[in-house]
Amino acid sequence: MRFILENELKKRGLRNNLTGTEYIREGVLYLLSRPAQPCPRMMDEVYPAIARAAQTNRGNVEHCARYALRSAGCDGTVAGVIKDIAATCRAYED
Repeated sequence: MRFILENELKKRGLRNNLTGTEYIREGVLYLLSRPAQPCPRMMDEVYPAIARAAQTNRGNVEHCARYALRSAGCDGTVAGVIKDIAATCRAYED
């Protein structure tokens, strides 16, 4: 699973040296840890969980993740990219 996740991040051009890439990775892992549950609201549940783990705030999580996406030239929102990568990883699980 970790290999698929890293491959998806790399395919999207997300650089490992950016904090935002780590936050996106953690968001995907958070969603993958909840297989049978409906997708949570990102700002209400996922970003605060990432922020607690990284000892920062959810606004910083969103800002750094957006910067990582812009740096990679990715279209879409942070939440959309996290959900898309999680869905791709789940498809490989089956």
